Amino acid sequence: IPVVKAMKDAGLITVGPEGSGGDYIVGSISEAASLTAHLDHGTPTMQRVALIAAAGGHPVLVPKWSPVDRIAQRILPPPDRGEVADIYSAAGIHTGVPAGPPLRTVTASSTLVSTLGGWGGSIRPGDVSLAHGGVLSLSDVEGFQVSTLDGIRRAGSDGRLTVARGNRSATLPADFLLVGTISPPTSTEGAKRRTARIGSTFSLSFGHDTKGITPCELTLGRMAEVVRRVRGVMGVIQRMPAEQVNAYRFSTGADQIITQAVSMGRISASQELSLRRVALTISRIDEDTGDDGKPIVHISSAMEALVLTPWARNDD
Repeated sequence: IPVVKAMKDAGLITVGPEGSGGDYIVGSISEAASLTAHLDHGTPTMQRVALIAAAGGHPVLVPKWSPVDRIAQRILPPPDRGEVADIYSAAGIHTGVPAGPPLRTVTASSTLVSTLGGWGGSIRPGDVSLAHGGVLSLSDVEGFQVSTLDGIRRAGSDGRLTVARGNRSATLPADFLLVGTISPPTSTEGAKRRTARIGSTFSLSFGHDTKGITPCELTLGRMAEVVRRVRGVMGVIQRMPAEQVNAYRFSTGADQIITQAVSMGRISASQELSLRRVALTISRIDEDTGDDGKPIVHISSAMEALVLTPWARNDD
């Protein structure tokens, strides 16, 4: 378990003596609480991935142990509390309505109706609407049906979802940041099959290989300010029309990186738009924070964060 391993590495947990059943001896409660808080905030690299995803609205795929969903929840702009309360009320939930951005976790065992909305002949908001204004976290993406992932992807792309039951239909709000968790692949072939199955759902991926991802050195409060300003100027870049994205010109060297990546088969032509969107988000973040990064660096960083890496590089 990653948390247990981290606590052992920090000297807060040790294995009991032989014959004791392997019981753990834990350090002081204050030390354990401090480490738990650190793990919940994530590493600077995790924070950078969460910042890029939240600022641009990019669906992101992360390892199971990553707290990117919780980090993103803390830095997203606060939603309209009245709208969130109305959604929860329509779902029959009248207590525990989140005051800030919601965080809804969905598992593969969840039904299509409970995820997207419905229930018998009635129309009630599902998890994609209950996550409106916040984060929808998919636990162990590999276990989800393609039809469910496709419905979630469409809802996230549009910011709303039309649910039909019988001769009735309703359009429900579904403006959420999608975070999926997954285990690293055990083989290249397994990675390719996985990418073919779920790759189109996610724009970003963060795995154990953090090469090219610049660590974040901002506080959570400062990250939230950056997200608010980038969205205020650019809107949700993930939903920006292709013509508008392609009109943004990077340096000649950066455009050459994209062209070469497509021609070498590292990314597909359809992934080029995703790459440009992520690169545009990174450039806006760096401009806001005063970093002097060059556009070519933005492209390189975006490529390392694309869904095909590190889960399924075409290196063989």
